[in-house]
Formats: sequence, C-alpha cells, structure tokens
Amino acid sequence: MIVAKEVILNLAILLPPVRALARRRHSTGMNNDERLVQYTYGRLREHVDPFGKDVLELGPGQTPRLLQLAMQDGAKSATGLDVENYVSERWPAEVRASVYDGRRMPFDDNSFDVIWSNSCLEHVRHPALTVAEFARVLRPGGSMISSIDLRDHYHKDPALHAEHLRYPSWLWSAMTWNRSAYTNRLRWTDWERLLNCGPLRLRICEAEPSEVLRSVYTTHPARRRYTESEFVTVGLYVVADRV
Repeated sequence: MIVAKEVILNLAILLPPVRALARRRHSTGMNNDERLVQYTYGRLREHVDPFGKDVLELGPGQTPRLLQLAMQDGAKSATGLDVENYVSERWPAEVRASVYDGRRMPFDDNSFDVIWSNSCLEHVRHPALTVAEFARVLRPGGSMISSIDLRDHYHKDPALHAEHLRYPSWLWSAMTWNRSAYTNRLRWTDWERLLNCGPLRLRICEAEPSEVLRSVYTTHPARRRYTESEFVTVGLYVVADRV
C-alpha cells in the first residue's frame, strides 16, 4: 500500500459523490452465495437451535438468508443490524432490518437469545463498546457466536495477510477509517480478553494459524509489537455465553 495514496482515498470517501460511488460498488461477505450460507448456518446450528428464540445478526450486509433460515427453523424473531441500509426487494418480509451508528444498538436490554456475526467484528470501529452492547442486549443464558477474519483485507497473497500490522495505529486510521474495508486489527488475544469479561464467558475460541505467515514473522516489522501467535492467527471462531 502507498501510504499517501491511501490517506487521500480515506479522506475522499467523505465526499458525498465518492461515498455514493463506493456504496454502489461495495459487496459484503457472503453476497447471497447459497453454498456459503448453508455452510455458515450449519456451523451456527452446531451451537444453537434457533427454535423459539429471538435472533440478532450483526452485519448481515446484503445477505439476510441466514436469518431467513433461522425463521424457517422456528425462530421467534430474526433481526439484522448493520451500519448501512442494505434492504432491497430481495429482503424477506419475515426478517427485520435495523440500521445504527456502530455504537449503541437500538434495542432494549435483554432483547435477544442469540447474536451471531460472520466476518464482521474485524470491521467494527468500537470493539469494546460492541462487545459491551452484546452483553447488554443478550438475555442471561443467551449466546453470541462469531467468525472473525483477522487477515489484511487489502491483500490476497497469503504472505501479505499481516501487512496491516506494520503500521502504527494513528497511521492505519488515517489510511482506512472511513472505508468499508477498514479492519480494527485486534488479534485473537484481544478478542479473548474482550469476550471473557463482565457478564460474558468465552466458551469456545478456535484459532486458525497461517504457516505462511509463520515463515515471514522473524523478518516482519510487526514482530516488535505482536507475538508470533498473534501475528500468524488469521481467523477466529468464538462462542461466548451471557451469565
């Protein structure tokens, strides 16, 4: 990444015409890919049966299909919450949609039995507040389930999946804060800490390491700020319960 160019692009996105263009071109994780939807829903069903439950998905983007499947399996309600309004003619009538500012969720305390998200938490601008909101809107005994993509979202080469870790926090924000591909760069240890405090108890924490990144760790400038384990972990699957 060329730092000056990225800073300019990050500022340009604040201009309404540029933001509108970027919004039209933006696509979200599953993009209504039915095969990926079925795989993801199968993993969710390993940990929770939505029957009779109020379900919330954070960051469904353009794919409300997971929530639709929850309703087909007998969920009491299914709600999608996002920072953008992705509702279109394809949005099923039985799935509620809500938009918020990325901070306080527009729901009462103890509103949901289940919260899930898929490749979303790495993009939240206020991670600690988001986790606190999970705890607030979850009912006691409820669960949150999330897959978190810890890779650099600007590079496809596996050897560059930790390139975003090379920049100091202030510079990374200046380059990416306003953009949809922004990632907060929290590592698995940060998420472990956040999801295992207050009324939340982390029950499952499955980390996915990259052997390619392991091979470049000793020469990467980020080694001064991150342990090898933090550096090489590119994915996380977590389940936390509300006590």
